Amino acid sequence: MTFHVEEDDILFSGDVIMPAFPAFNSPYSSVTRWILALDELQAPQPSIIVPSHGHTGSMDLLEDYKSYLVRLASRVDELAAQGLSSTDAGTILTPELTRAFGQWPAPGNRVEGAVSAAYRDRSRSR
Repeated sequence: MTFHVEEDDILFSGDVIMPAFPAFNSPYSSVTRWILALDELQAPQPSIIVPSHGHTGSMDLLEDYKSYLVRLASRVDELAAQGLSSTDAGTILTPELTRAFGQWPAPGNRVEGAVSAAYRDRSRSR
């Protein structure tokens, strides 16, 4: 659940935004839907974002999260087009995205989970 307090221009983002690699623990998780949710949250251009974990921040929190997910989806498209499996793509993307988004704690297996979700998105869209 998220909500925007218009009078104070504060967005409470819940688990949609946090200063960490997002967890895609459910088989229903979707990178595409997460990006669409971020687009909706971005629309009012809140001055302050209160993430589910970590310190309050600005639109940078949202933009970093969206940048991560867009990059991940794009790279999954590239690797899938080359015939790589989700597992192989996760092996390639984990160090690549960990370096690119090094401001967040080590991802554990969260990149692999996101890669699997992106592969599911690809299969759903066909």
